[in-house]
Amino acid sequence: MSLTCRTNEEQRVYNENLEKQNTTQSLSFFNLDGFLLNSRNDTVNGEPELEKVNEEFYTLVYTSLIVAMFITIFIRSFTFFLMCTKSSIKLHNQIFDRLLSAPMTFFENNPTGRILNRFSKDIGTVDEFTPSTAFDINLVRNNLKK
Repeated sequence: MSLTCRTNEEQRVYNENLEKQNTTQSLSFFNLDGFLLNSRNDTVNGEPELEKVNEEFYTLVYTSLIVAMFITIFIRSFTFFLMCTKSSIKLHNQIFDRLLSAPMTFFENNPTGRILNRFSKDIGTVDEFTPSTAFDINLVRNNLKK
């Protein structure tokens, strides 16, 4: 039985009980005291048995889902930050190793300030664009999986 059919059946039973008591019909199967018609339609003295809606339980479930979502988002952001930091460090070390293994004529032809300025500019560019590029690559990869 689908949820819509079940809801419609509970609404119908509730409305019939209200008509029997010569009261006005309600648009909801919840009455004003926070009671819900029992889904098994058990009857006591010819009237459906009402059970108390446990709002604390549903509030706890909703709160725990929200907390779990925030924890998941935090873990995802933290791991993304770590990945970007590690990739930046690895690229820095590779560039520095290649710079140190350059022939001596490279250092004779280029002043130290120019080499240092170019090196720091390249590392700054890598640090700036690595997160956005990695995020875009991750989006494309996830879209291709679907």
